[in-house]
Amino acid sequence: MPLPWAPKLFIDKDKFLRGPPMGEVTRFYYKSRVDIYTKYMQIDGLTTKLTLYDDYSRTLVNEVRCIYSNRRNNLIVRRRFPYHFKTIEYYKPNFRSNYKPQGATDSNNLQPWPHWKKIEEVDRRHRIIDYYPYRHTDGLMKRHEILGADWPEHRHKLHTTKEYYEGRDDYLTFRSFSYVTKELDDYNCFSFPTCYDKVTGYIVRMTQHFDKNPNKDGHEQVAKMVPAAHTGHRPQQQKKPHHSHLPPQRRRDRTHHRRLRPH
Repeated sequence: MPLPWAPKLFIDKDKFLRGPPMGEVTRFYYKSRVDIYTKYMQIDGLTTKLTLYDDYSRTLVNEVRCIYSNRRNNLIVRRRFPYHFKTIEYYKPNFRSNYKPQGATDSNNLQPWPHWKKIEEVDRRHRIIDYYPYRHTDGLMKRHEILGADWPEHRHKLHTTKEYYEGRDDYLTFRSFSYVTKELDDYNCFSFPTCYDKVTGYIVRMTQHFDKNPNKDGHEQVAKMVPAAHTGHRPQQQKKPHHSHLPPQRRRDRTHHRRLRPH
């Protein structure tokens, strides 16, 4: 009987020992620890976990770096700094425009893909989200959320969100709004559901910046828009200053007064 065409299977012993036997392996180095997992072994797609320490006894954790693969949300790297309460996540690009949510049965309930590029978050302080330039629905490129800032006018905590856009039809480039989690009496607030603790937010301040449209005249375009949310301070027309609170003689002297130069 002739020999088969396929060569004899051979596995190097050193390469086999360097791999993760039983699906996982742990190695220790100076001020670091590496956990290696085989693909599809972890339910969250974790393949490598690197832990960096500040001391040689490996008790003070400086950073925990996790590498993922084959995740539904395209997450590839997550860096966690436990003593700074800081987390940084990196995502690979995805060119699809929408996706089907988990648990949805109807194909019409599609949601736009977020196109996350990088998310930097400090717990209960701020979060910065960078997007890939594939968001053709709204053109959002960056979103910065600031939580729990002091508001000198009131005793409530003020939350601010800043958004940066590119390539929009209305030439909107920047939008920011500030909101509180408790409704105020002297503000005509617009309410919306927030993603933090499932509470309702009330907008008290908003600002929008627009780029110039080259197809229209400059005096017909809006460069900045600040809607008035405070009911006690409505926008008024700016007038020239006058001195009606002074007597007539003092008003006349103040109007025609000239400083004499010393001789």
